[in-house]
Amino acid sequence: MSSFKKLSNKQSKPSEYEKEFDTKIPKVQFYSVGINFELADICILHSELVKAGIAESKKNIPKEITPPLAPLTIPNQIPKTRSDDFYDLLIRLVGAEPELTAKGYWRNLERELDDLQEYRVFDKHNLLTEISATHINWKDRNGKPKKPMSFSSFSNRLTKVRKELFPNNNI
Repeated sequence: MSSFKKLSNKQSKPSEYEKEFDTKIPKVQFYSVGINFELADICILHSELVKAGIAESKKNIPKEITPPLAPLTIPNQIPKTRSDDFYDLLIRLVGAEPELTAKGYWRNLERELDDLQEYRVFDKHNLLTEISATHINWKDRNGKPKKPMSFSSFSNRLTKVRKELFPNNNI
């Protein structure tokens, strides 16, 4: 909206030549049914704003105003010691939502288990078989059942994953 206000302020009154030219243009009206344009439909290019004198040319604008951000740690680049398929599941889970508590992650896994196997977001290998109030039953990628995990074990594993993902304790 501010660009339109600036445009209207800079617009000058038409000269005599322009008025004469406008009178020679035939006045034709088109009647259309169902075509309405709104302000959101308008697209103004930066080059058009430069021509109108509203914006500066890109040549004058410094390329980098703020210093570049440090690259985020990607889970695939984490130095792994010993891990299993559930560890990889926790990496994906914590990487997506680092601010949750252990109980929040537990609930996310419960919801994940309720989804159809083809539509799971974090449990891509369908490791989860059953989640109760106190234990998680799971299997590895090959389908071999693993020892059930209690909530306290889950919480401890979650802490290890967080320490690896966020070594400076940013979260």
